[in-house]
Amino acid sequence: MSKGKIRVVIVNLLLLAVVAAAAAWGWKTLHPAVVVDANVQTTTVSTGSISASVSASGKVVSPGDIAVAPTVSGTLIAVNVAVGQHVTQGQVLAQVDPASQKQALEQAINGQTTAKNALLNAQTALDKLKKVKTADEIKQAELQMAQQKANVDSAQQTLDDQTVLLAANVATYQATVDAAKKSLDDTTANQADAAVGYQNSVDAAKTNLDASQTTFDNYSRIFSGLTLDFCNSLSVTSSNCTTYLGNYNSLQSSKNSYNNALLSQKTSLKKDAQTLAGLQVAYQNAITSQTTNLKKDAISLANYKKAVVTAKASYDLYVTQQAIANAPATQADLDAAQRAIDAAAAGIKSAQASYDTASRNLAGTTVKAPVEGDVASISASIGQNAPTATNKTSGVVSGFIVLTNVSALRVQASFSEADASKIVAGQATSYSFEAMPSVTAVGTVARVDILPTTTNNVVTYAVDMDITGGVPGLKPGMTTTATITTGNVPSALRVTAQAVTTRGTTSTVRLVKTIKGKQTFTTTPVVVGLKGDSFVEIQSGVKEGDIVALNAAAQSTISSNGFARGGVPAGIGAGGVTVGGGGGGRMTAVIDVRNVIKRYGVGDAAIFALNDVSLSIEQGEYVAIMGPSGSGKSTLMNIMGALDNVTAGEYFLDGIDVSSLGENELSIVRGRKIGFIFQSFNLVPRTSALANVELPLAYQGIKLKERRMRALKALDLVGLSDRVNHEPTELSGGQQQRAAVARALVTRPALLLADEPTGALDSKSTEDLLDLFDQINEAGRTVVVITHENDVAARAKRIIRMRDGKIIEDVLNAKKIA
Repeated sequence: MSKGKIRVVIVNLLLLAVVAAAAAWGWKTLHPAVVVDANVQTTTVSTGSISASVSASGKVVSPGDIAVAPTVSGTLIAVNVAVGQHVTQGQVLAQVDPASQKQALEQAINGQTTAKNALLNAQTALDKLKKVKTADEIKQAELQMAQQKANVDSAQQTLDDQTVLLAANVATYQATVDAAKKSLDDTTANQADAAVGYQNSVDAAKTNLDASQTTFDNYSRIFSGLTLDFCNSLSVTSSNCTTYLGNYNSLQSSKNSYNNALLSQKTSLKKDAQTLAGLQVAYQNAITSQTTNLKKDAISLANYKKAVVTAKASYDLYVTQQAIANAPATQADLDAAQRAIDAAAAGIKSAQASYDTASRNLAGTTVKAPVEGDVASISASIGQNAPTATNKTSGVVSGFIVLTNVSALRVQASFSEADASKIVAGQATSYSFEAMPSVTAVGTVARVDILPTTTNNVVTYAVDMDITGGVPGLKPGMTTTATITTGNVPSALRVTAQAVTTRGTTSTVRLVKTIKGKQTFTTTPVVVGLKGDSFVEIQSGVKEGDIVALNAAAQSTISSNGFARGGVPAGIGAGGVTVGGGGGGRMTAVIDVRNVIKRYGVGDAAIFALNDVSLSIEQGEYVAIMGPSGSGKSTLMNIMGALDNVTAGEYFLDGIDVSSLGENELSIVRGRKIGFIFQSFNLVPRTSALANVELPLAYQGIKLKERRMRALKALDLVGLSDRVNHEPTELSGGQQQRAAVARALVTRPALLLADEPTGALDSKSTEDLLDLFDQINEAGRTVVVITHENDVAARAKRIIRMRDGKIIEDVLNAKKIA
């Protein structure tokens, strides 16, 4: 090798060494060791199992329909259900006029009775012909007849005796009533006389009191200087004082006598009233007892009469039976009697067949649901002839009533192409339902579509999933979140997902170490494997037992690269101010809803979308608002977003009374205070991502240079710095939603309001967007998400549930604030 070539090799080696050293220096410079904040939470790298799953929103569907119809033709007289109504198994759906079938059944019943009587008569005739009694049987029959006659006589005698006895009872009952009435009347008269005496005593006492008062008053006027205290103070007796004190004592005695007379009168009248009330009750009880006893006696007499009739009927039957039994018989008579029995038996079989047919036809006039389901169609109405046939041609079920079977429901959902590649038939599934938040179900994957569906440049594949067992209350059309288990590593080096940060193709953890007595963390690249629901598989970069920091703890300290912990650029915090740590000051209410009512219509037709709702959301909170369709969550979002006015109540947005603003003022508030994120992205087509993000700043009159800088920073924040010139059709669904987030953040609003932001996203894009929301909230931004998906709400720190226009639950998410 020549010296020139050797020099070239040496130079190249030196360059490689410099590049390697520069790369190492660059990584350490961009990711230096930082002293750990006392509030940073950590976790330990460990070995354990990891499960991965994919989720998507879907609908509950029915795999097939069932046609129901009457079994006999006739005119419809009742249709008890309507299209869309849910019915239970056995529920009556409709009724065909049963008149002709009832008539046929009555005829069949009469035919049965006639046939049974014919058989009984034929059998009785044969028994009579065959029977020859012995002397003992004749004697026994005579004794039995005598006993039957004695029963009749006994029953008649009992009836006669009871008739006399009950007649006597009538007089006794009346005598008791009369005595009670007389006692009541006599006491009433006596008490009237006594009342006069009581009043006379009171009047006499009053007269005496008036006389004593006059005597005392006259003497007091004559000797006006005399007083009770003066006379009592004299040591020497005075005749005038003696007379004065005598008159005074006489007056007091008269007052006591009068008060006693009044008290005695009141006590006596009360006692007399109680006595009279007791006698009135006794009189009413006597009348009630008389009525009850007369009724009981009448029933008893009717029973005694019935016993006589029954005994006579038994006696007459026995006499008839004995007369038949004692008649002589010939062989011809016996043969004829047997033929009559055979004919009667055949008649019973025929009558039974007619009865069974008539019963089935009558039952067939009532149309019942064979299974639980929903009414899909009704092909006839009252007054029309109900069709009896059902059929299924070309996959379409037809009949009088068609039910959607809900006893074997399944779930249909669309998954992204990345998620669909992991899904195969037979995988385990689980479901949660928006309409029933507390209900969960499990099942398996039944089928994955081969052909995709493309919407807004997003490719998805439909997946059918079975539901194992029944779920009470579940109906076709309900919204569900389906989760499919797609992977599992039973033993892997793992770390909780909150400890791993992934940007592009690079994943890092913040490795915590002790250097010179102080704990620091260093951003360390790692190679990840399976990303599970809770844990991430670490294939290299750390080892078991290493301690790493959780991302949720990095909230405020700004690192040397100008980014807040959690990946949010400095300067994109709430209100455009760099987010600082500490302080601990009281947060300001961004949303303050006070007794808000939103009503549509008037009078009896009024519908309350919001009914006296009060809600406060402080600066920096992350809140999820949930509820089924019609719960009021969308109306509340429109109120909070200044998109609709309240009927009554107040709404303050960041201290501004929004409920009092006009349309122009509302437009300004919306543009400056709220960043909107919608399910359908709402990006302007044929316009670059950068121009879309700049648009709200242009409306605010921000100069080109500043809005371009702020838009680029916002796009970098959401990971779209390499897509700034791409139009919406050139972006995936997840990238379009990130662009919408950047557009919402660029105005530095007080509130980020997201309406079902993950509804059009696959599971990976959903996870990425929710990670972005976490980072935005960690930077101090107030985030409110309207959603029906439990896994989306679970990322919030506070969850509010609504139903029927009211807030029914407002709780902190312990897992997020721990």
